[in-house]
Amino acid sequence: MDQNNLLEVNSLSTNKLKTIAAYFIYESDLETSQKLSLLNFIEHVANRKQITDMIIIKEADLLVTAIIIASALAAGNKAYYKIYSASTQACREQENKKDCLKQYKLNALAAKRNEVRKYIGKCTQTIKPEQCQKTFSNTIQKIEKQIITARLE
Repeated sequence: MDQNNLLEVNSLSTNKLKTIAAYFIYESDLETSQKLSLLNFIEHVANRKQITDMIIIKEADLLVTAIIIASALAAGNKAYYKIYSASTQACREQENKKDCLKQYKLNALAAKRNEVRKYIGKCTQTIKPEQCQKTFSNTIQKIEKQIITARLE
């Protein structure tokens, strides 16, 4: 994009920027659910710079990848806290409370990892699935390191 077009984009109102970004999303090959997620992001979360950058590079795929990964992590964290929150009650009267808590933590981390893995298939919906899958692999590796650390505690 040349300098004149960049200045034109920067001079537009935020509402006009949102409209242009929405048009790019509408015209994209994304699935309906992804389009709705991006439109919601633009309307309620994105700041002016994020919207401008998206228009300039016309690259909604980066946001789609971010949404997929954020959804996976949210599901993973939900699974983790669901299991781990039960540990206090379950381990309260156990003879070896430390081992009981450790086992719950390991189970919770495994559940988190499994939830995140469920979302990796959605990378095929992005323009650069390899990049999305690499990000997922890094995220899963971090969780696996947490599992190893928890085992050694």
